[in-house]
Amino acid sequence: MTPGPSEPYPEALQASSARLFKHYGEQWLEIYNQFLEYASKLFGGEGVVIPFYGSASASMEAVLNSLAGKRVLLINDGFFVRRFKEIALIYGYEAHHVVPEKPGMRVDLEEVSTLLRSADFDAVIVVHSETSTGVLEDLEGISEVLPEETLYIVDSVSSYGAMEIGVDRLGIDVCIGYSSKALGSVMGVTPIYLSQKAVDRIVSRSGYRGFSNDLKTWIEYREKWPFHPYPTTIPTNAILGFITAAEIVLGEGLDKVEERHRRISDYVYRELSRVDGLEPLPVVGARSPTVSVFLSEPDPAEVEKYVLERYGYMISTALFAGIRAIRIGHMGYTAQMRFVYPVVEAIKEFFSG
Repeated sequence: MTPGPSEPYPEALQASSARLFKHYGEQWLEIYNQFLEYASKLFGGEGVVIPFYGSASASMEAVLNSLAGKRVLLINDGFFVRRFKEIALIYGYEAHHVVPEKPGMRVDLEEVSTLLRSADFDAVIVVHSETSTGVLEDLEGISEVLPEETLYIVDSVSSYGAMEIGVDRLGIDVCIGYSSKALGSVMGVTPIYLSQKAVDRIVSRSGYRGFSNDLKTWIEYREKWPFHPYPTTIPTNAILGFITAAEIVLGEGLDKVEERHRRISDYVYRELSRVDGLEPLPVVGARSPTVSVFLSEPDPAEVEKYVLERYGYMISTALFAGIRAIRIGHMGYTAQMRFVYPVVEAIKEFFSG
């Protein structure tokens, strides 16, 4: 019950360990094309999907390394927003940051609009579902104030597979998904969506900025090696797990999956908001359906320890982000009442003394 990695669907775990495929050949390419189809459906777009391996942070690093630009605007606050700002600074970007009035809120769209009019930004970076704070940003509202020439970059790591992202509808140019959070698969592959505008910016850039860390390489190998349309080995077992989890999600219907997550989230906030010593961090209307975050008067580490040692349930804290809070992940397979109810009751028991 952590907000990543999450407990995978048992079928996805089984598929990822069923057999080992080589990452080329006719049989594998049929499977790989299925992965591309499902990944695109989950993004809600028809652009290019890169089967990047590694963590979300590695994926964001590859994105920022690949784009030509000087100035980026980061939206909201939280551990992962700050992480991406750190990466942007390493790669030589001038990184501006707009934060809400107080933690747990969305940013003021008028402030974002004013900033975008006051300077030329090459890209705007948004973490859709910030797992350190539990805040779900307004992707649609942000899209409405973006200048057409500004690239729209979204981290959907903990919403991908649980919510309709709609990259084409919202004009998102770069979107980072994930396999072992809300999708409910295993770690190893991180799909990156690129719009045609993003692809054009990357391939028209002169020279290379690396090999496997430059998405220009990945894009070119799609044409250069049709029998092996990526420049390096890719994790076939993780892709098999991804496909199985995606089949479960798409079979249920992404709209129904999102409704299930929201229903579970509403239950957790309703029940634990009544507990003395806990206070919801994200405000109503800005709560991610995949993770619930509560400020805790007692040491959050003690709550985490109690729930694990007494009942064997894993939750998390936000202490790594400098926030005195507990975090309960309810994403993918674990967004079910049979998993959430006993965890909520265990937390209540801790606070009842």
